[in-house]
Amino acid sequence: MDAEEKRHCFELLDEYAKTKHNCFVSEFFPSRDDGTYLVCFRALGRSPSDPNRYACEYVEFDPVALTAICSSTSLTVATTERLDKALSRLTH
Repeated sequence: MDAEEKRHCFELLDEYAKTKHNCFVSEFFPSRDDGTYLVCFRALGRSPSDPNRYACEYVEFDPVALTAICSSTSLTVATTERLDKALSRLTH
């Protein structure tokens, strides 16, 4: 994945997380040599006194999922459903 594709994937994932779950992408990096990426999401607006202010949720994306994200202008239904399930643990 080149730099432009990484940026596009990051932006689509981050925009969805912010819009639908009040979260953001805090990390986006390769996790294995096979093209799999790990994405870390954190909730926005946590109070410094909140004991869960550093809580995060990692979601792994295989090369096929990343290719689908990178080649589109929006996330697939499968990706949004996966994010909805994972990110609901951060915001509820």
